[in-house]
Amino acid sequence: MASVDSELQTLEAEYASSRTAKTLTALLRHYREHGYRQPRRVEHLCSLLTGAKLTTVHSSSSSSMSEEIVAVGGNEALLSPTVREQLFLSLLDLGHLERARTELVRLERQFPGSSRVDRLRAMHMEACGNFSAAEEIYKKLIHADPTDQKSMKRFVSMLEARGNLGAAARSLVDYLKTFMADAEAWHHLATLYLRMGDFEEAQFCYEELILHQPQNPFLYCRYAEILYTLGGGSNLKLARQNFCYCLELTQQQHKPPLLRALYGLVMTCQMQVSLGTSNSSSVSTYQSTCDRICEIYATTNPEMQAVVREAFGAK
Repeated sequence: MASVDSELQTLEAEYASSRTAKTLTALLRHYREHGYRQPRRVEHLCSLLTGAKLTTVHSSSSSSMSEEIVAVGGNEALLSPTVREQLFLSLLDLGHLERARTELVRLERQFPGSSRVDRLRAMHMEACGNFSAAEEIYKKLIHADPTDQKSMKRFVSMLEARGNLGAAARSLVDYLKTFMADAEAWHHLATLYLRMGDFEEAQFCYEELILHQPQNPFLYCRYAEILYTLGGGSNLKLARQNFCYCLELTQQQHKPPLLRALYGLVMTCQMQVSLGTSNSSSVSTYQSTCDRICEIYATTNPEMQAVVREAFGAK
């Protein structure tokens, strides 16, 4: 990520020194390719590219007053379709729906019948609160192309934003039947199940994630937390194993231990003792983990060390 930031700094410096269309478009391209959401910056750069002036216009109605940024003058032909799409999305982020509509109309005229533009139209309808129309467009796009990942993901996001978590989860399951290797989608599905309190389904999702990313210690920590929540002797035993493996992985990768995993391990050992499923190993693991947590606080937050020791009953 540091290399990406340094590249951005270089592009910003080149643009600041030259102020040419070439360096400006290179900067916009970098924002797109690396997923930077800088809507105001994008809006400003696009206005410079076209030569337009941004003006604040105040409007009022019987119920409310609002203001909108409008572009005055400029040569809109200087915007490529990709940059225009980038500007459209930035305007949606800023809530400038009328200007976004103007850019959308220009794209529709340039690319009539384009599924990509149709998806943008659905996003504009979402922003305007017309969810039923947006849903109809997404379903039409997905029916026409069952491998349209962006439309499928956008549809899931819309359902989630409306609070329909069950429908969002079902749609994401349909998506994963085609794109089973999409680790990000598995993580999103696990998050939806956790929000709904369906821990068994979330457990399955994290098992899939671990298969995809076996060297990610955080996944083992989250998986262990789910097992701890489910409870029961076998789940607690497996939770303890995964907390331990999470800590082992961080040590192998020369990373500091996850404090979250250490606390999880302590709570799991305590639960095993309370349920009568512990053994001598559980007791020793509990004590050594408590000592390890106290050592971490001694170096990172000495003021809290006494509080932690008191909570663990340590001397």
